[in-house]
Amino acid sequence: MVVGTRILVDYYDYKNANSLNKEMEARARQGKKIVDRINELNEKNYKIVGGGDFNVGRRNNQNEYWNKFFFEEKLPNMINVVVPKGVSHQAYKGDEYAGCPDLMFYSDELSVYCYPYTWDFVNDCKNVYVDGEFTREIPTSYPDHAQIIANFSIR
Repeated sequence: MVVGTRILVDYYDYKNANSLNKEMEARARQGKKIVDRINELNEKNYKIVGGGDFNVGRRNNQNEYWNKFFFEEKLPNMINVVVPKGVSHQAYKGDEYAGCPDLMFYSDELSVYCYPYTWDFVNDCKNVYVDGEFTREIPTSYPDHAQIIANFSIR
């Protein structure tokens, strides 16, 4: 079973603890639905591979409501989580955005090699992302996340 996902975000003031916590609680509610679905598939003995933008914040995010570790802890033991190396977010400025990770997860029965995040598709498709009919008027017309590419096989 292949699962792709994205946790939606709202506008919030990340410098305001109450606003941040309210936002992270909303993300955690979405994350619980994803975890519940993965658990259902796992209980039916599906081999699972998936990934996406879980909006867990920076790699070192320790928010009590929603972070990478919260997601990992809620998954069954036989589901692994991996964060590709590199930078997944276009707004990278030094180390500031080095930790906006998109995640992959997979069943123990799978062998997975996850490549570093890649932005090659932007240069390969300039007619879409730079010079496209709908994008050439946009000052920064690039996607806001890199691609996750992985090889996987059944053990």
